[in-house]
Amino acid sequence: ADVDVMTQEALDWYNNREGLLDEQVLEMEKEVASRGPVRILCIGNSYSADMVESWLSNIAKTSNVQLVVGNAARAGYGLRTYWQNLETGSAVIEYRKLKDGNYTSSGGHTLAEIIYDEPWDYITFQQNSGESGLYSTYAPYLRNLIDYVKGIHPKAKLGWVMTWAYAQDFDGSGFMNYQNTQMVMYDSIRNAVRQMLVDYPEIEFVVPCGTAVQNLRSSFLGDRVNRDGSHLNIYIGRYLAAYTFLATMFGEEVAIGNSYLPYFTNDFTMRVIRNAALDAVRNPLAVTQQVYPDYMGDNSIFPNDININ
Repeated sequence: ADVDVMTQEALDWYNNREGLLDEQVLEMEKEVASRGPVRILCIGNSYSADMVESWLSNIAKTSNVQLVVGNAARAGYGLRTYWQNLETGSAVIEYRKLKDGNYTSSGGHTLAEIIYDEPWDYITFQQNSGESGLYSTYAPYLRNLIDYVKGIHPKAKLGWVMTWAYAQDFDGSGFMNYQNTQMVMYDSIRNAVRQMLVDYPEIEFVVPCGTAVQNLRSSFLGDRVNRDGSHLNIYIGRYLAAYTFLATMFGEEVAIGNSYLPYFTNDFTMRVIRNAALDAVRNPLAVTQQVYPDYMGDNSIFPNDININ
């Protein structure tokens, strides 16, 4: 009950900046900071890059969250290709890492190198986007990967990053797996995640980026979170995914208390973005419609490129 009361007051902050209980938020942030750095490895691809590489550092810093985030980011890789990499030891993976507030990136790594690099507290898996909703593609590779990482980091908590459906106007070949229809793809992804959680009890949590994106699409912002029909745009899309990641890993109370306002948006639209993420964390396998009767038609949150010679 106390959490519900605090959550409502925090949500009111987005309207008038007076509802947030500053002392409670500070106490939560102190408790999170006292844990020391939390080490999270994402075994992913360009979609995990969308999630952790643009805004996560600033969001985490504002909440006094100390992070070490490793991202195995071979484009197009999924469960099968990552397992094959462990079998062959091919040094073709790009390793992108957030540590001490700085990002580094280097190519020519094997997945095994990256898994051994830190004493990871959390390790997340994901499927490549085109096969995310095709559950038959998960086996036997997810089982093999789980057994491998648990053999190295037996205390690490394992999670799943739920990817998002393509934009409705996307013309890539993978969309044909879903009748070139966004909601068919979303339904296929969430059904796959639902079954995966039954079959692989070692997966303890889901980062519901796919549902967060679909939630946001139901708002006045519409189907405008992608930059190429597949990947998230640098502004709203990537912020949404990073905020969803933070709320999943550290709790929605810490996320609600976050005061970071990026340059590209305003208070009202930030409330919409964050609510879409928080609703996904609360209900990760169902779309929560985002309705805002007080929306006055302000589209200034979509910045135009400025070209400077």
